[in-house]
Amino acid sequence: MADVEAVTPEIEALVDEMIAAMYAERGIGLAAPQIGVGLRIFVMDLSSGRDASALTVCINPTWGERDGMQLEEEGCLSLPGFVATVARPARAVVHALDRRGQAVTIDGTGLLARQALSLLGPGGRLTGVDPSAGMMAQARLPGVALLQGRAEALPLVDADVDFVSLGYALRHLSDLRAAFAEFARVLRPGGRVLLLEITKPPGRLARGLLRGYMRVVVPLAARWVTGRADTATLWRYYWDTIEACIAPEQVMDALRDAGFHDVQRHVELGIFSEYTARKAAS
Repeated sequence: MADVEAVTPEIEALVDEMIAAMYAERGIGLAAPQIGVGLRIFVMDLSSGRDASALTVCINPTWGERDGMQLEEEGCLSLPGFVATVARPARAVVHALDRRGQAVTIDGTGLLARQALSLLGPGGRLTGVDPSAGMMAQARLPGVALLQGRAEALPLVDADVDFVSLGYALRHLSDLRAAFAEFARVLRPGGRVLLLEITKPPGRLARGLLRGYMRVVVPLAARWVTGRADTATLWRYYWDTIEACIAPEQVMDALRDAGFHDVQRHVELGIFSEYTARKAAS
């Protein structure tokens, strides 16, 4: 990919085209090569167009500091319908030019939390709970209260929140029913819960293909890209936890046993599960 030599009207028009394409597909990021242009430009908006201030344009980006690693499910606008788990730095600093040619520096982490903040608006309150002090130390999330704790014993008072979310961590809970009881305890009447998780495909062939992809193909690719042997180990562990995760029917039964109503499961691509439920209004 080539550097942008100057931010000309043609480059600005290209940026506008990229932004329009990103929003048309309800994406949160797009790089110029994805639309067939070999220039080092990307655009990003974690609010998917809901907050004009969230739009970021980076021209000739270069890496600064990179710390840690996190796994996130991502799609690709140039491959519609394709979603995969990707290893990214837990924190990254990027230096670039904006669409006016001015130097900018972006220091970010915690995609889910940043997106939640953009949805909450200035009157909202967001609290993050994590058992790992190391993970919280990596976070750069102004406006988020970070508390060390576990889902099975949340450091929150009764009926304190309107919404509880857990992203791709069900398989790491030691006691599912205790965690769901805690969710019900801290939610206000009528509050909602959202759980995201990767589940095994129902068919033997599909499971075998996904197992081979996650335990062989992805670890080799990740090790080649990062140059770190421990990356391959992390990916194999990631699949092992997916394979051992509790069955969706048991997850839904545990939510009902905790007193939740309207328990539902929505599945994308056969493996991405979205569980939703609501606490009774009174």
